[in-house]
Amino acid sequence: MRGFWRKFKVVRGALIFTCFYLSGGFYGLVVLPLLSLFRRDPLERMRKNNITVANAFCGILDILRWARIFTFDPRKVVKKLPDRPCIIIANHPTTI
Repeated sequence: MRGFWRKFKVVRGALIFTCFYLSGGFYGLVVLPLLSLFRRDPLERMRKNNITVANAFCGILDILRWARIFTFDPRKVVKKLPDRPCIIIANHPTTI
């Protein structure tokens, strides 16, 4: 029975990451260009697009937690980040 749940987890992960990549294409080809049409100021357009992409990533992380693919909680990491600007790099989509 344990092998079934492991295979089921692999299938869930594959479906979720397929949706992740398809939604990335959808956002890049449809959502972000549509948002850009309604903003004249380049700085405001960039801010709105950044907020939209950040919310989309939060949604993906919530779906991954809901599907029990992983249990990463960014709220715990934020407390450990320095007060100054820093760069956090994910070297592979599975380390988002």
